Amino acid sequence: HGSAPKYAGKNVANPYGAILTVGMMLEHLGFPEAERRVEDAHSMATLFRMVMTDAPRIMVAATLFVGLLILLDLRSFKRAGLVMAVQSLGMLWAVGMRVWLDMPFNLVNFIGIPICMGTGIQAAIFLSHRLHEEGRGGIRRALLTTGLASLQSAITTLLAFASLTLADSRGIRSLGYGILAADAVV
Repeated sequence: HGSAPKYAGKNVANPYGAILTVGMMLEHLGFPEAERRVEDAHSMATLFRMVMTDAPRIMVAATLFVGLLILLDLRSFKRAGLVMAVQSLGMLWAVGMRVWLDMPFNLVNFIGIPICMGTGIQAAIFLSHRLHEEGRGGIRRALLTTGLASLQSAITTLLAFASLTLADSRGIRSLGYGILAADAVV
C-alpha cells in the first residue's frame, strides 16, 4: 500500500483499507479472533468519527429544541432564559470538571451528555415553576420543598450512575465517571 506523504495532514487518505486487509491476513493465517478485533476497532473508529462530526450540530439543535420547549412551558422569555442560563452554566462547569480531571471524551461517555443535560435542567424547571407559584418572598419555601426534592432526585441519580464505575468494561466505567463528574456539578 505504501505511504502517501503528499496527503499527510490533508484528511484525504483513508488507511482503513490497509487496516482491514491486515484483518483479512490475520484470519487467513488462522487468527479469526484477532481479525474480529481489527474489524471491531475499525467499526468503533468509524462510529466515533461520525459522532464527533455530528456532535456540534446535534448539540445546537438539542439546545434550541429544549429552549423552545421550556419557553412554551414557562411562557416567559425571562424565566426560560434564566433556566437555560443555569443549564448552560452547569454544562460549562461539567466540561471544566472533565478537563480538570483529565477525562477525555470518548464514544461511550459522550452518551452521558444528554443525560446530564436532562437531569440538570429538570431541577431548574421545577424550581422556576415553584418560585412562580410562591411569588415574591417565596424563595426559602421553594428551596426547602422543591429544591430539596430536586436535590434528593439528583443524588439518587448520581448513586445509580455510580454503580457503572464498578463495571469491568473500561467504556462503561468511563460513562459512569463521566456522568458522575458532570452531574455532580450540573
